[in-house]
Amino acid sequence: MILLNFWATWCGPCVGEMPAFEKLQETYGEDLVLLAVNSGEDEGTVTSFLEKNGYTFPVVLDPEYAVAMLYPIDAIPYTVIIGTDGKVAVTQVGAGDADTMYAHYSELIDGLLEE
Repeated sequence: MILLNFWATWCGPCVGEMPAFEKLQETYGEDLVLLAVNSGEDEGTVTSFLEKNGYTFPVVLDPEYAVAMLYPIDAIPYTVIIGTDGKVAVTQVGAGDADTMYAHYSELIDGLLEE
């Protein structure tokens, strides 16, 4: 299963849900490939943010929005969960606090893993 999250450091809701991704990675291990796609920012800004917050999940840079343009993104955070069958199972626009989002994503992932 794959969880793609499109985000930026200037986006309050994006930053607010980030701890949920760290916890999801720890909880699901090899059952979940988590990839955070930073939208429109430079490497220095992103690296500094990740180091300051101690995040260890994979992050890729999309400074020209090339990856983001492959998805129907109108706003960030934008999260896509791709099931084990390779099909988009869930899309999520917006976010709440980290605890709320961890519970929400865990419920979705658990349901998909049971299929």
